[in-house]
Order: sequence, then C-alpha cells, then structure tokens
Amino acid sequence: MVLLRKWSSVLGRAVIAASAGVGLVQLAVTAKRGDQLSAQPAERAGGAGDGVAPNEGPYLSGAVQLTLPGRFVRAGEAYFDHLTPPRNVIFQAEERGAGAGQYAMYVAPLRYDSRQAVIGLGEPTRLSAPGSANTCGWFFPSDSKRVLFGSTLGPVAPEERSPGYQRDSGRYRWSFPSAMRIVTATITKDAKADGPVEELVARPGGDGYAAEASWSPDGRFLLYTHVDPATGDADLWVWDSGHEASFALVREPGYDGGGFFSPDGQRVCYRSDRRGNGELQVYVADLAFDPAEPALITGVRREVAITDDPGVVNWAPFWHPTGSYLVFASSRAGHTNYELEAIEVLPQSTPGRRARVTHAAGFDGLSAYSRDGTLLMWTSQRGPKNPDGTASSQLWVASVIGDPAWEPAGPRAASPGAR
Repeated sequence: MVLLRKWSSVLGRAVIAASAGVGLVQLAVTAKRGDQLSAQPAERAGGAGDGVAPNEGPYLSGAVQLTLPGRFVRAGEAYFDHLTPPRNVIFQAEERGAGAGQYAMYVAPLRYDSRQAVIGLGEPTRLSAPGSANTCGWFFPSDSKRVLFGSTLGPVAPEERSPGYQRDSGRYRWSFPSAMRIVTATITKDAKADGPVEELVARPGGDGYAAEASWSPDGRFLLYTHVDPATGDADLWVWDSGHEASFALVREPGYDGGGFFSPDGQRVCYRSDRRGNGELQVYVADLAFDPAEPALITGVRREVAITDDPGVVNWAPFWHPTGSYLVFASSRAGHTNYELEAIEVLPQSTPGRRARVTHAAGFDGLSAYSRDGTLLMWTSQRGPKNPDGTASSQLWVASVIGDPAWEPAGPRAASPGAR
C-alpha cells in the first residue's frame, strides 16, 4: 500500500496523533470509569469558563472539553446525531488500560445545563469488539438509534497494525487493515448498546479496507472509501441501498477518501492526493444523476480542487449546514500546528473566500457541525498536556455565534480535476 503510506507520512509531520493513532503516553488528568465527563475549559481560555482561544471569539463561544485524558489516551473524530438539538455523539477513542493500541468506537449522550448549553458527556458506551480497530462513526439520517462505523471486528493482524511514531524519520504512519469493513449497530435513546454489530455493506470484490462512510441526506446512498487490495489505491465508492449495489464514484490514481454529501445531496466533498506528492487537498464534486430516475446517482459531473496550496496539507473537510462553505484542517499555519479553516464553495463549486477558524497551539481538526449549525465539535490539543510535555488529543465542542472572519478573495482560480 505504497500510495497510502506516502501521504500518511506527510500528515505525520503535523502531530496527527489526533486522528491516526499514536499517543501511547502517560497523561495527567484522572477520571474513574463510570464518571460522567464534565466540560473542561482550557487553562489559557479566552474568557472565564471558555476554552475559546484568542481570535476565535468572533465565530466560536463557550468551548468545552468533552473527553478527558484520564479516561482516554486519545480521542477524536466525533459526529453528532441528526436531531435538533443533538442528543448523542459517536466517536473513536483509545481507553486507558485497554492494551490494544487501537481505536474503539463509542457513543455517549450530550449533557446540557438549564440554559441548553453543552456541559459534557454522559457515560460513554463502547460498541466495538475488544482488540478490534475502528474508525469513522456516523448516525443514520432518519434514525438516530442506528449508527455505522468501520471495524475489523476482531484483532488486527500484526503486520497491519499502525506502527505509530517512527524515531528514525520523526513521522507518524498508520495502516489501512484489509479486514476493515462498514458495520452497523443499534443504540437506545440514551446511547446504550441495543443489539449486535453487523456488517452493512459488502466490500467490492469481498476484500480490502472499507470505511470513512457517511449517508446522503435522504439515507439512500452511502459514500465510503475502499482500498483495492491489489493496487493499494484508495477510491471513493457509493453504495445504493435502494438497489443494494456499489459503484466507484471517484477512481483516480492516489488516495481519494473521507467524503461527505452536501446538505442538499447534490455534491460531495473529500480529500485527495491526486498529484501523488503526499500533500492532500480538499475537493468538491458535482454529482451526476440519471435523467430517467432523477434521484439516482450515476457518477461525477464536475470535480474541482477547492484548495491548491503548494507545500500545505488540507484535509478532513466537512460541510456547514447551509452548504455555502466547508471547514477543514490545514497545515497553512505550520506542519506542527494544524488549524481549522473555512472556505466558501460558490454555486459553481469553485472556491471563494477563506478564513482561519481556530487559533490554538497544536492540532485542531476533524470538525463536524450539528444539524442546525449551532455547535461545532472537533479534535484539539488545546487542553492539559501529558506529564512528559506532549500534547493530548481530545474532543472539544463550542457554540457557533457568527460568521467566519473571511479574508479578501484572492486571485487564485479553481483547479479542475480529472473530469
């Protein structure tokens, strides 16, 4: 899987333990199993009881830490259910003392105060099997009691385990286990497991990594990443639940993955290493539909590189509920300080103005909005550090109170894709 390893090593320059799984370190804060996870404001907060850093205030307010390093060695990539206000979240984390060195999949209820402000999480419930590797959870759009995620369902083969930090290169690497497949589970309204974990989608060819999945707004189409075991290339696929069939949506050389449908279901965003240089960029594709069956996706009509920054990695895009802009993680501020940025997606799927959203030391990325756009949840290292001085990647949430601080539009035109 040479292609995948190439771009994963570049991401590793950015303290990518937040998503890719490194962080086997000792952490400072302690919490007993079964304790509710109360919100923790950052010590360098921009205001009293607020984990928002300076310069984030025009857009974010009331940032609080949802997961604690005393319970989880690392936590990241969380998503809300589709209720308003959201009731539960799904996230991946490595629990202290688990010993597997892999992410497990959890669901937990959000806790609100009397003013309906999020103050933390209730007790998390693990959905995944012990020792399995797991990634990329998601709620069904029409049923908040059903979730999906990628899972190996059992222990990962030694040769496919994430090797983590490489002292010789100073980079992080992780694997794409061939046993990874998309599974589904049912939970109760208060985020407790309610039934077995079952495979949802048959993998193309019956083998190869399949994960990074999300539903279309109407719940018919599933967008996911599949790695061809013969070539090691990762492509975007779509499963049509109406016809129970999968087809390749974006099949170009290099990694293409981490996709999400736009709120109107007419476009998808994703990350791509199209140039093969390890510098992921954010792409948007306009979908093509069958004239005889207007709701049936048939492919991509137009593809645009929304970001095109030499020497910069841009990845993990997510749509704002208006569909007018994306928030994504960028190394524009430095490969050891990824920050959340926003970029407008104009009606012709071309890039507009850009804005920096977060301003904190360490990693900020893997963001997701609540359905109504009033909450933003992401993975951050702005909280307390580990005893050895290294950063701790945990989940944070904040209220969205304004518009991004847009920079003046630049002269750069959109870069067309292969279509």
